[in-house]
Amino acid sequence: MTCTRAITQEVLLNFDVLCFLCLILGTCILGTVLDVIIRYQVETHQHSDPDFVLFRILRAFSLYSNTEKLFADASGNNSLSCFHGIRFFSAVWIILGHTYFFTDTWKYLKYRDALIIDDYFNYSLPTAVLENFTVPVGSFFFMSGFLLVYATWKKLEKSEGKLDLFMFFVHKYWRMTPALGLMILLLFALPIIGSGPLWNSALEPPVAACEHHWWTNLLYINNFWGSENYCLVHTWYLAALMQFHIIGIVILLLSFRWPNFGIFLGFATAIASCVTTALLVISNDFPMPTPAINKNMDVMEEYNTKIYIKPFCHVPTYLIGMTFAFLVLKYKDKQIGMGYQILGWLLAILGALTSVYGIYGPSESVEVRAFYLSCYRMGWTLSIGWLAFACITGRGGIANRVLSWNVFIPLSDLSYLVYLLHPLIMLYRTASMRERITYGHTELVFEFLTYTVIAFFLAFIGHIAVEKPFLILEGIFFRKRPSDNHKKPVNAKEPVLTCQIKTVPA
Repeated sequence: MTCTRAITQEVLLNFDVLCFLCLILGTCILGTVLDVIIRYQVETHQHSDPDFVLFRILRAFSLYSNTEKLFADASGNNSLSCFHGIRFFSAVWIILGHTYFFTDTWKYLKYRDALIIDDYFNYSLPTAVLENFTVPVGSFFFMSGFLLVYATWKKLEKSEGKLDLFMFFVHKYWRMTPALGLMILLLFALPIIGSGPLWNSALEPPVAACEHHWWTNLLYINNFWGSENYCLVHTWYLAALMQFHIIGIVILLLSFRWPNFGIFLGFATAIASCVTTALLVISNDFPMPTPAINKNMDVMEEYNTKIYIKPFCHVPTYLIGMTFAFLVLKYKDKQIGMGYQILGWLLAILGALTSVYGIYGPSESVEVRAFYLSCYRMGWTLSIGWLAFACITGRGGIANRVLSWNVFIPLSDLSYLVYLLHPLIMLYRTASMRERITYGHTELVFEFLTYTVIAFFLAFIGHIAVEKPFLILEGIFFRKRPSDNHKKPVNAKEPVLTCQIKTVPA
């Protein structure tokens, strides 16, 4: 165990990556200076706004303009604005769970005398929220599926069901990949920006995995690789999301041309997913995959590898999102009696509570575990579906007012980077620890708040320096320049939300 590191080829690679990150920073500084100068000249009527492509590319990296754009829509209003709050709270819930069980799980195992898990996780109602922190992942998949249909259906109607599928996937890839690439670069740079007794043992495995398998992330197939080869394990979500885009657009096109067949295909896919998950749970006799109930980390890793990170485990949540988008498009203005609305809220609350607290139900029978583990994500997503439907159609009441609070708009725009960044922050914290720490809820809550604040701050930097510039470059390279009165939709942040699809001639 040592705090020193020799200058090796890997370290030189880290320096190369750091130089590349400095190049991005230099481009941002140049773009910001150019943007400020042009703004001043335009405001003082010295020159008109230049339309040179090179200037537009450099100004895309303007930290000033990108910050302005991030907060420009904070006073906006949109029927889908409830998604901002859902996205924010889902991201925070995941950070809370990872604070307890992500990198800290290994600290528990290394320092077993410092923390006895059973003393803190005694099957109480609050701790179920901590242990079932993977539930809100279904919320993200739901919103992605919803917005795929919501943003695309009317375009299909105008073009009679014709899409340029190549540009459709170029659009998706362009939206998702720059932030992912930034995370890989940051991981490569991490070994040279700190030290500690656990530094090498904590950082060498993830860095080595990314050195050999970074390309699986950029191709969005990393969730099919072996657990020892994961590069940034939490990015399984991005791989699954890209795979769902493929499934979703196929079902969407079939539903447009042959509605009954499309509905049947979506329903059959969801059923097949649940059956596959249940059979895998039964055949492997998996216990409930929560650290306090099941302390065998090898079993939990096997469950994650065989079931949790695979797309079939989560595809029903995406399909439910697509279904609710159809319902909103068709029944948005339809009157629903108060009795049915109350029933919808009661069923949504019951579904959410059952999904979260079902882990503490009877789990001795493998059949019961198989039923719960194959269905609880759908229960949660159906509850989110009713919440979204009610808010979008004007029946959300106080829930819609809270979720649509303007403060959540920029925070929601940062949530994608927050999800990608926060495990790296936790990894840095674990690797740089120099003393054993006795953990309780108080300490972990303070760590959670610290992680959350730092993650959103760094996400803000990443957004204005990398994510937003590439969104602007997409408009320069792949689209016609938008008109001045073009209004950014609420979903412009999420990769699947602003689906601008070019129609092809008949």
